[in-house]
Amino acid sequence: MDLSDTHFICTIRPYCLTKHFLRIPRQFAIKNRLNGRKCKIIVKDKQRSWTFNVYTNGQNTHIGRGWREFCITNCSKEGDRFMFEIISNGETPIFTIHDLRGSSSLQPEVKKKKSKAKRKLKPQVSVDVNSHFISTIKPYTINNPVLYLPMDFVKSNGLMRRRKMILIDEKRRSWSVWIGRTGHHFAIKRGWTQFRNANGIQVGDTYKFELTNNVTIPIVHFHCKYSGN
Repeated sequence: MDLSDTHFICTIRPYCLTKHFLRIPRQFAIKNRLNGRKCKIIVKDKQRSWTFNVYTNGQNTHIGRGWREFCITNCSKEGDRFMFEIISNGETPIFTIHDLRGSSSLQPEVKKKKSKAKRKLKPQVSVDVNSHFISTIKPYTINNPVLYLPMDFVKSNGLMRRRKMILIDEKRRSWSVWIGRTGHHFAIKRGWTQFRNANGIQVGDTYKFELTNNVTIPIVHFHCKYSGN
């Protein structure tokens, strides 16, 4: 098994498919504070995301609940290889997963349906066109536990249908926040105060709000005290 401080490559063994879990290399788990910890992790590829439970049994750390569904969705079989790369290690660690099998994991009929759906959505959804905005912290964001998001940004990225979001700060920590309507606005409604205080955000600070992955739970890189560099 190939590993470093930021990633590990696993090969699907029979136990992964029959016992429905995956062992995380002990050295990787220790380096990234996963050993002895019971938590959820978010794993995403370019278009999808999964939530897995992580737990420790003795000296071994495992990916448990959610793994079986992942294997079924990706038609995983013995010998398949995947690379897990950690991109944020906050309260809910976030990983990207790279399929090293050299071909799409989707079954042909699923792939065909997905392709048709993509053609239908293309005229209506364009995340890249409006994937970020730059703004300044206003007094209300300090006096109230909310951060309003521009409605054009919200609508163009389909955020009206979402309820949760992950913010990643410049220290690569992750924060789970709740989003939704508040009056005539759309805002981060729960979790903003904790994020703001932890990052020392003040009135007048310029920030960049960058949507880096618009999956089921959108992932945003929040650049505090943004200077344009």
